[in-house]
Order: sequence, then C-alpha cells, then structure tokens
Amino acid sequence: CVEQIDAQQVFGYALFKDGKDTKVSYPLEKYDSSVSGRSFHNGRFIQRMREKASSLP
Repeated sequence: CVEQIDAQQVFGYALFKDGKDTKVSYPLEKYDSSVSGRSFHNGRFIQRMREKASSLP
C-alpha cells in the first residue's frame, strides 16, 4: 500500500539538537539491500489501505 503514494525510501534518522546533528542508520547488515523504511503522508496510506481492503472478498 505504500506504492503510488509518493512514499520516500529512508535508511535511518537524522537527529538535530542545539545546532548539532547526527545520522543514525538502520542496522541492515543482516538484511537484503532492498530493506528500508518508508516515509509517507498518513492520509494517502490510509486511503490505499481502504481501497485494498474493499477489493478483498
């Protein structure tokens, strides 16, 4: 359901505090290179979930 809703592929977090920043990557050593998180607009995701659910028997 994250396809076709402009979901951005993400590989970790960026933390900002007091003018400083750092990156925290997801620990992916044990996983396939296609594994990643997704960032998206919640409303679009919910709408796709509803469409998918209504298409099921």
